[in-house]
Order: sequence, then structure tokens, then C-alpha cells
Amino acid sequence: MPATVYSFAPIPSQLAQRLRWANWVLLLALVLITPRYNEWQLPLLLLLMAYLGWQQWHRSPPRIAPFTVDAQGQGRRLQDGCVFSLSRRCRLLPQLLLLHSETLGWQWLWQDSVDDASWRRLCRVALQVQRGDNIVGAGSDVNSG
Repeated sequence: MPATVYSFAPIPSQLAQRLRWANWVLLLALVLITPRYNEWQLPLLLLLMAYLGWQQWHRSPPRIAPFTVDAQGQGRRLQDGCVFSLSRRCRLLPQLLLLHSETLGWQWLWQDSVDDASWRRLCRVALQVQRGDNIVGAGSDVNSG
């Protein structure tokens, strides 16, 4: 029986965009509450912060190209046909899946980038690749990070 291949077409994540803005605001707040600067440091830091804010506003968020992957973690990027294999280094965090393959490197996939069914399916595939056949039950934590 042929292996089932799942297709994923991630969209840019709104959560990732909000986190980038929160990091910028936090950095700006830290710059402004630091008590002592030389006369040239504060204007330079504010200029740097203005540039980073401008870049944040005009830069498009990172996007993962549509791809397919089967239950064993063998996949193919649809835009250029690049074949990859998910490695055991994949990690699942709350609302973030870190996918790793030797050919593509690290790919960050946020939960709001795909629909709920696709998110759960991709998480199951990543966990199966990471842990082998023991996804649930006794011994399922033996190979986890």
C-alpha cells in the first residue's frame, strides 16, 4: 500500500509578527530606561531603533514554501521539487514546530500558519520521526529531546 502524502501550504504567521514587534518595543524600552549614555550613544541608539522599526514595518514576514511530507518524514518542496527528509532534531514547542532537515536546515512553523488539522498532522509526523514508532504509551519518552 503506498504511503499517504500530506500537503501543507503555510501562510505568514501573525503571532510571529506580533512577537517581533514586542521584541522591538522591549529593546526600545530598555534603551530609554538605561540611565547613563555619552552624548553620542543615545542618538546613535535611537537612530538604530528607528531603522529597525522601519525595517520591521516594511519587511515581509518569513514564509515557508508549500511542501508535502509522508508519515515517515520524507518530503518535497513544491516550488522547486527539492527533496528532504525530516531529522530526529525536530522539536515541538507550544504554538511552534521547529522542523529540521539536512537539505533545508531549520524551518520555524507557527501554529497559526496552517489550519488545525494540518497542524496536528504535521506535529504527529514530526513526533513520529523524532521518537520512532513509540509515539504514545510506555517508552514514548525514551528518544525525546
